[in-house]
Amino acid sequence: MSETIAAIATSSSKSAISVIRISGENAIIIADAVFKGISGKSLSAHPGFIARLGRIYDAKGEIDEVIATIYRAPKSYTGENTVEFSCHGGSYIARRVLEVVINAGARPALAGEFTKRAVLAGKMTLTQAEAINEMIFAQGENAHKAAIGQYDGALYRRINCVKTKLVETTAKIAAELEFPEDDIEQTASVQITKELSIIQKELQDTINSYAQGKIIREGISTVIAGKPNVGKSTLMNLLSKSNKSIVTEYAGTTRDIIEETIDVGGVCLNIADTAGLHQTQDNIEKIGVDLAQKRLEISQLVLAVFDISNPFNDDDYEIIKKLDKQNTLVILNKSDLPQKAVLTEITAKFDYIIKISAKLESNPKEIYDKINEITAKFNFDPTSGMIFSIRQLDCAKRAESALQQAILANKNNMNDAAAVCTENAIDALMELTGEKITETLLEEIFSKFCIGK
Repeated sequence: MSETIAAIATSSSKSAISVIRISGENAIIIADAVFKGISGKSLSAHPGFIARLGRIYDAKGEIDEVIATIYRAPKSYTGENTVEFSCHGGSYIARRVLEVVINAGARPALAGEFTKRAVLAGKMTLTQAEAINEMIFAQGENAHKAAIGQYDGALYRRINCVKTKLVETTAKIAAELEFPEDDIEQTASVQITKELSIIQKELQDTINSYAQGKIIREGISTVIAGKPNVGKSTLMNLLSKSNKSIVTEYAGTTRDIIEETIDVGGVCLNIADTAGLHQTQDNIEKIGVDLAQKRLEISQLVLAVFDISNPFNDDDYEIIKKLDKQNTLVILNKSDLPQKAVLTEITAKFDYIIKISAKLESNPKEIYDKINEITAKFNFDPTSGMIFSIRQLDCAKRAESALQQAILANKNNMNDAAAVCTENAIDALMELTGEKITETLLEEIFSKFCIGK
């Protein structure tokens, strides 16, 4: 019999409602020990999927008026008897309710323990459980959609399809081992190599999806670049809709990197406002310029700002040389002033160009639209079944490596070695989906979850 666990399932900040979750064989009995319903009936007398109004008491008296919601096994999140007390919000009340529940016989839940029990009870796969954590920490629309896709089983189905094909091919290898002199089976060896190669390609495509999943989950690394006093900080404030960066009429105001995360059409951008790129003899300013240069080199998207109210100088042209055509949005700023810059080099090199006055602009929609044109090249497909975590990536890579060895062994007529390699690949895929996983690894995975989840 598993222990009955309890935890606060909602945020510890001030809120209208807090939820205390109890799960385990004795969940309803423990809830009855602290709850008195206004109907006078115990919770044990009610069926599942029902809510009852009442009050929580301890030895000193009433704590709060609550709603108790009952879920009877196996029709609950964890597959166990579950009771959730919805009390008034606020950390104090929630802690007091949890305290009396624990005193009545429950123990504090570990991080992710409710979801871990759901996986062990077969209520969801491990990849679905990991998707729940992705939902909680999703920073943008696409990240949320991708997490929903994974929760709906997109990655599991993709991996299971590969695994099913691999099991079928492994059976053919076993048949070759059993009938080594059969002419038909010898001919089939070529077909087996072909099938293994196809499976390897599918698995490699899945591995490659990690890069896309990482972008969706963590966002696109974006830098605002340009020489001093072209309006980079003003643009940062416009995009973030706040006074994130200090703006003055003096060049070189920004010396450190100012960062913000924004959602642009479902795509999360991690934007950095950097020091102006230019030649300087000021040692302190040079540190900021060096940091800006490094950020420019590693960013996936560049918002390059140029002041068109002044003629371009060597610093402008040096920046133009450093910019990549494919991932750059050129922002020609200060369009409210007479244009003095010659734009020949910019219009010849870049496809994504926009003229604005960041100082007078109140709605960044036009900029967002251009950004969406560029980020569309990343081909986001949140429902494709992408690999999200390092754990999943490691499992997939081990399976792919085992497949490479199996193909080589099969080509050299080492069928017994090929069979061992394909079985190793299957084991790695089963570890990815959670069908074959150790308790230690489960604990490591769920330790990253919230306590009440």
